[in-house]
Amino acid sequence: MDFLAELNFDELIDLTRTKKFKILVFIFWVSLALFVYGNDKLVMLLEGRPLQLGYSSIFMVRWVTWIFLTPLVIRFSVRQSITSPSADKIIKHFIFFISISVTSLVIEVAFLLASSYLLFDIAETQQRISSYILLSIHIRLLIYCLLVSITSAFRYFSVAKKFELNTAKLQAQLADAKVRALKMQIQPHFLFNAHQSVISLMLEYNTENATRMLVKLSELLRATLEISEENFISLERELSIIRSYLEIQRYRFSDRLNFSLNIPYQLRNAWVPPFILQPLVENAIQHGIARSLLPGKIEVTAELLRERLMITIFNSGPSMETGRTGHGIGLQNITARLRELFGNDFVLELKNRNGEGVEAFMDIPAVNYSKNGTV
Repeated sequence: MDFLAELNFDELIDLTRTKKFKILVFIFWVSLALFVYGNDKLVMLLEGRPLQLGYSSIFMVRWVTWIFLTPLVIRFSVRQSITSPSADKIIKHFIFFISISVTSLVIEVAFLLASSYLLFDIAETQQRISSYILLSIHIRLLIYCLLVSITSAFRYFSVAKKFELNTAKLQAQLADAKVRALKMQIQPHFLFNAHQSVISLMLEYNTENATRMLVKLSELLRATLEISEENFISLERELSIIRSYLEIQRYRFSDRLNFSLNIPYQLRNAWVPPFILQPLVENAIQHGIARSLLPGKIEVTAELLRERLMITIFNSGPSMETGRTGHGIGLQNITARLRELFGNDFVLELKNRNGEGVEAFMDIPAVNYSKNGTV
């Protein structure tokens, strides 16, 4: 039914002129005429009255005329919608109803008299004309009101559906704008820290590693530009960014930094928001590896459980202080982005691991994931 939202009022009027619409209207009114005719004959048969098959058939004209009246009523109803009723519109509808009723009655009565004169008893038809006119008025009014109501409901639904789609588009655009703003916030922060690491090596006169680090940094910058317009990337691409970042940091920390990315092959095509893991890895280095003089390690693991993607980033550095859960720009940014993308359907936790280090745990829906490793 979404096509209704794409129809404007002119197109609704044009719809009544299409061949398909005319065929449907014809089938409906002819079927109704045959049904009423058959019902009348059944009543006559049960009451033992003469069936008068041929003579009674000429009274089916009252239904057949609506084949021609239906498009006229619908077009008028579109132009004079009663979804917002007013005295002026009601008067116009009343005048229009009277005009088409009188016109159709004249045509029907002329047809009845001509048919009876040529084929049947004209006197009997003349006796029935007055009752035919009186009995058909309330039926005409009922049919007219039904057609107007259906048209108004159709128009109201069309407007409501279009408004709903426009609202959904605006909300999606707003959410997308927020996500992009948050992503642009984290990228300069991330690149700035990597740049600071290069400066540190230069100050230590370690030009060889600083040069290698700059090469890696340029590769990393190119990767960030490639995904800057995307809201989701594969976990494999996200891991390649993390690997490049960790390799850059390894030039800074040398043997003090070891890392492993333990991701099952079938999960590598699971989709994640870009740069959603990098701030967590950065925190692990700044608050874990950098605060310890001993060698440390960073482990990134992932698993799928009940269509949920669960990712853990562990560092073996010092434990967090009691009561501290992490409120830096990285965690705030990740939380805001996840909320825009998934509502409240996510988990993000930062906690100590039995005195051995700190782990960040993320639980999000498995977006576009399939078990054969394809998206």
